[in-house]
Amino acid sequence: MATAFLIHQDNMLMMKKEKSKIFNFEFWGGIGGHIESNELNSPMEKLQ
Repeated sequence: MATAFLIHQDNMLMMKKEKSKIFNFEFWGGIGGHIESNELNSPMEKLQ
């Protein structure tokens, strides 16, 4: 699992997450997802 925090000047893109079975509260987090082992050394290539 990987998490990205995208920042532009004074702004940060975050995602509001709802309550779940794991977390009994709403919270803000970075954009996350799965990353393959061959993507670890060049993650910016995968954003294009």
